[in-house]
Parts: sequence; structure tokens; C-alpha cells
Amino acid sequence: IYFSVRASRHMAVLPTCIIMIMVAFYGILWGTGTSVEEATELGWINKTVEAPSWSHTWDFLKIDKVVWNVLPSQTVTLLAMISVVALSSSLDIA
Repeated sequence: IYFSVRASRHMAVLPTCIIMIMVAFYGILWGTGTSVEEATELGWINKTVEAPSWSHTWDFLKIDKVVWNVLPSQTVTLLAMISVVALSSSLDIA
């Protein structure tokens, strides 16, 4: 991908490379006679997982894992980030 982008500075290079990688992957599966189910069992494709309900997203928040004593030293950084995001958002609107 790196050499393709360097050789041809066109906006379609990256999407074309991504599509070609997918075509090559499924072409290799077809060429070897491997089904998608077999590839999934072998770990080449992720297994489908049911998405949790939107109301259960807070179940992943672990307040006890937060290192609270570091928070005061990050106050300036936090305020700077909020300012940059606010400025960036206001420039997008204008």
C-alpha cells in the first residue's frame, strides 16, 4: 500500500488497495477450497458476536479501575483538549 501511494498520488489508491486485498483473500479461499465457515473456525475470520443492548453499555464502565490521583495533574491537558475541540467545532459550523 505504501509503495502504491508513493507511486501514484491519487485518491483512489487506498480504496483500490483495500478492495484488492479483500478480493485476494476470498480468491485464496476459493482457490484452496476453503469455505467461509472453515476460515472462521481456523481463526482467519472473526466469529459473529451479538451486539449488546444499548442499555448495557454502562456495564463496561469500571470506575474502580480509574487512577484518580493522576486526574489533578491532567487538568491543564484536559482543559486544553476541551478548548481545541470547542474551537474546532465552532470553525466547522462557521
